[in-house]
Amino acid sequence: MSIPLDRHSPCPLYRQVEMFLSGEILKGRLPPETRLMASRGLADELGVSRMTITNAYAELEAQGLIYARPGSGTYVAKGVQERPPCSTRLEVPGSSRAFCRRESQQRAIQLPDGLIDQTSRDTAHPREISLAGDQGAPELCARKELRRAMLSALASTRAEGPSGPDAAGWQPLRATISRLLSIQGIAAPPGNILVTSGSQQGVALVAHLLLRPGDAVIVEAPTSPDALAVFRSLRVRPIEVPIDKDGMKVEDLEDLLRRERPALIYTMPTFQNPTGYVMSLARRRMLVDTAALKGVPILEEDFAGNLRYEGRAEPALKALDPGGFVIYLCSFPTVLTPDLRMGFLVTSESLHERLLALKRTRDPVTSPLLQEALEGYLSSGRFRAHLRRALQAYRRRRDSILAAATCFLPSDTVWARPRGGVFLWMKLPDSIEDLRLQTAASREGVAFFPGSKCYAKMPTGSSLRLNFVCQRPEMIWEGMRRLGNVIRTSQLDVRSGLNSPSQQTSEESQTWQPLQDSVQDYTLS
Repeated sequence: MSIPLDRHSPCPLYRQVEMFLSGEILKGRLPPETRLMASRGLADELGVSRMTITNAYAELEAQGLIYARPGSGTYVAKGVQERPPCSTRLEVPGSSRAFCRRESQQRAIQLPDGLIDQTSRDTAHPREISLAGDQGAPELCARKELRRAMLSALASTRAEGPSGPDAAGWQPLRATISRLLSIQGIAAPPGNILVTSGSQQGVALVAHLLLRPGDAVIVEAPTSPDALAVFRSLRVRPIEVPIDKDGMKVEDLEDLLRRERPALIYTMPTFQNPTGYVMSLARRRMLVDTAALKGVPILEEDFAGNLRYEGRAEPALKALDPGGFVIYLCSFPTVLTPDLRMGFLVTSESLHERLLALKRTRDPVTSPLLQEALEGYLSSGRFRAHLRRALQAYRRRRDSILAAATCFLPSDTVWARPRGGVFLWMKLPDSIEDLRLQTAASREGVAFFPGSKCYAKMPTGSSLRLNFVCQRPEMIWEGMRRLGNVIRTSQLDVRSGLNSPSQQTSEESQTWQPLQDSVQDYTLS
């Protein structure tokens, strides 16, 4: 199939493919029941990624122009040629290139001029200490155990069913997940579990199924930047609800639900990304009750709920949900390995079937080999032992960053002690912009994630997110020393316009040395 693509156009390639195919279908050039090329074959023919084609097919299916026939392929739907050819998506003033350029500009995340891509250009420090990611420490991951499980899976002789691998996930893995969830008080039959290629795919599947352009979605302020990226790509309206140490301020929610009529509520109630806050039990119950009363589904993402260092565990929203309004999303990689991108969704039976049909158009089967290896590891009992060891090391790293922050950061920098998770959320002095600080910090060899990217709208203050589990304690101390120097220098720059980020007083150097000597390296054997 020959599809003209303009690789220099600001219009995304998947959108160009979608617009071409929809035009061919509506003009009758692709008759009903025409079998489209498989996504992999079309991607190879056009010289694009397979994800480009699966995204285009997903958009066409959402419009009712095509449908997937399990085990057979993707076909043009019946009756679409009779539709009036006046779709606003296709019949827009001017050329399609102008339309795509305008659309891409509307979708772009607005940042201050001169700051976009600054980090990649300016980061040249030979020994950078990164506290910016969202994964666990590579040296603490269960690579040996997973390697054994992978070899065992490769040696197995199991046979697939008559229709091939199950798009919902390997049944033994779903059964194991069901048993693990029952310990947390979550009733999740294997038939209601959908295995995904990581949490990001889970958010995308739910968002594509339940949201349409212009819809409102309730999010926490701040919230996951990855989830915000999904919502922005769908042109929905994120409506922010502020949070405090007890999580989302649910008492502010009822008026928003009545005024905005959102199609979805997205929340991370346990060790929230980016703040690490935990929603109180009272607010959890209030949130579930309010959403059920208004008929609004909740997408609950459990990003790092198993990394609890102190305090009691609060029940998941899904465990408090008798009516099926909560969609539960969880992923594994934080305590296993950053290389393993796998998660799962728990939904009602009816929603499960709709999500499964959508997943078939995007990622028909999450790697069966990885699923079998993961199931063997989870059911062996080694996962619990590894989790206990990882918690001990991560707790020490949490304590290290708190001590280093107290020692090196200015007194007007504010943070809260995280009870679990992987992040320390920090509010900067009002005079400092986190995006400019990021550029200065990269030159000094320390990286963090700017807090302003965790908001749907540009916040009034500045903040940053630090990952304390990805570095050894002595590296955390050195990284925080560098960060403290950059913050103090930035404050001096605001007041006097003098000093450079590289300056450091002899007193600061002397303060660091004895503290560095006292830090021990806590690792797992």
